[in-house]
Amino acid sequence: MPATEHFLKGLFIALAIHAGIWASYDPADRWITLVFIDALALLGLTVALTWAALRTGRGRNRPMAHLVFLLLQHGTVARAGLVGGMAVGALALTPLHSGAEKEMLGLLVATGLLVGAACGASARVRRPDARFGMALLTVALGVTAGFLAVWAPWRENPADLLPERLDMLLPQILLLLLLVPVLDTAGESAQTESDGAVWCALLGLALWLPSRAGPPALVLVVLVVPVVAFAMLARLVLPGWASFKLAFRGRGLARQGDLPGALACFRKALRLNPADRMAREGYWRTHLELEPEGIAADPLARRLVHPGDCLDRAAELLRTSPPRIDDAKRLLVLAERLDPALEPQVCFWRAVSLLHQKREDEALDLVAPLVAMPSQEQTEEQSAAEILGWRLLLAWHKGARERVGEPALALPGRRLAAISAIERGLLVNPTDDELWAIKRELYSGLTMAEFRAGRGMGLPPADPGYLDELSATLAEDEATWQRAADYMAMATEAGGSRAVRRLIGLARLLERHGENEESLQRLVGPWGPSLWNQKIANSISGPRAIRLNWLSMRGVAPMRLVGGKPRLLRKEAVLRHFVGWPRSMKPLAIH
Repeated sequence: MPATEHFLKGLFIALAIHAGIWASYDPADRWITLVFIDALALLGLTVALTWAALRTGRGRNRPMAHLVFLLLQHGTVARAGLVGGMAVGALALTPLHSGAEKEMLGLLVATGLLVGAACGASARVRRPDARFGMALLTVALGVTAGFLAVWAPWRENPADLLPERLDMLLPQILLLLLLVPVLDTAGESAQTESDGAVWCALLGLALWLPSRAGPPALVLVVLVVPVVAFAMLARLVLPGWASFKLAFRGRGLARQGDLPGALACFRKALRLNPADRMAREGYWRTHLELEPEGIAADPLARRLVHPGDCLDRAAELLRTSPPRIDDAKRLLVLAERLDPALEPQVCFWRAVSLLHQKREDEALDLVAPLVAMPSQEQTEEQSAAEILGWRLLLAWHKGARERVGEPALALPGRRLAAISAIERGLLVNPTDDELWAIKRELYSGLTMAEFRAGRGMGLPPADPGYLDELSATLAEDEATWQRAADYMAMATEAGGSRAVRRLIGLARLLERHGENEESLQRLVGPWGPSLWNQKIANSISGPRAIRLNWLSMRGVAPMRLVGGKPRLLRKEAVLRHFVGWPRSMKPLAIH
């Protein structure tokens, strides 16, 4: 457990420092004593790793990588061996003859446990600034408690417990600088700023011991080095250390054949650090080793493999240069097998892979059904595949455009269907420049006949706001005003709060060019019989029968009946005969 890991690390540091102090008492045999204590600790670690290796298997000719994997996979056993060996050596070879010696050992152990508790508490804090403050607090607590444990100013003769020279403490601190990262590697919890501060504090102690008798300036320079080291650790090493451990463990599990376990480690690593290259490459390399049939029958693997991620990765591989076609095909099979609903998108990317292989006929046969007229029950996956299909036909492949794209747009209603698909894509990604270019091209070729054909098939109307922009751009030009009138009529069909204003603007445009009667029949006739708004009609006063003709229940235009046929009223007639309207309706007739 993470809390136990931190306590064991603090205990190990305390016992190692106590062994260094005790070995300094015996000038003759101090090296023998220290080497024997440390050898027991390393022997415990060796026994633990040997046991783990026998259970795991051989390392495939990569001994160092396999050693790190054993530390990661069997961290509890490795920590127990290392800390247990150090405890046995320190307690067996450092006899405690007096109460003061027992007191010093007890205080050192308490200090180590206190430092471990502070590191464990820091691991549960998410805010970086709070963790930085806890790191400083951890070092302060460790240094203060260590000073009290060793020098003990409350004793009568505190210096009597310390040897004249702490010669053996420096080698022990150097050993700790090597073994503490081993303990961190074997831990399951992520290392924080407090763990880095503890290591830097040990580094500072190792630099201070040989320089403490030197000039004060040298001591000051030596103490600056741990601060710089901590800044580099906190900025460069610690953010990626946890994800590195998980990614390395995942690689080892993949080599051992535990693919679900490897996937779990890689996913955790990517959640901690999405930019971890080792985790990302290992994650997808493991996917390529999976068998679709085996995954479908393994509930754990099904939870770890996301079909949508496989589809996105396959698309990424097909967009690289050069494309990795074989890997992409394998991922597409995996995505389709795990989620049959993704079949339309899988079909599209298979077509892309065929285009990379110069098999255009087969590819276009797969794309053509994707851009057929959409059904009323179109799924989200089918809609996404339709958008991709139009991208390919109109922007990505010139040959596909000539052979499939342009003939498809010539079919009744198909251009409006393509516009509808592109509009859905822009709702998801409004800043997609490629979709905007396709949209402009589709609208530029949209005619009234194509619009009515699509509407007759139940397709939604085009974007009225964009149609307003097009009509405003074209209305002032004598060569394009008829296109502007068509766009205005299409925008009116879309309805909304601006429908009345759009239709009145259309009436003014037609009057300005003297085509009232013919254009009225062209625009009004195909939309069906007129619908009368009795509430507004009853409020109109005047010598002539005035009605408002509501077109398709959305657009409205002021009209009068002349000879049994509707005619548009001029602006003066609107102002004269609509004086009886409610005040809120007057601006609609005037503007």
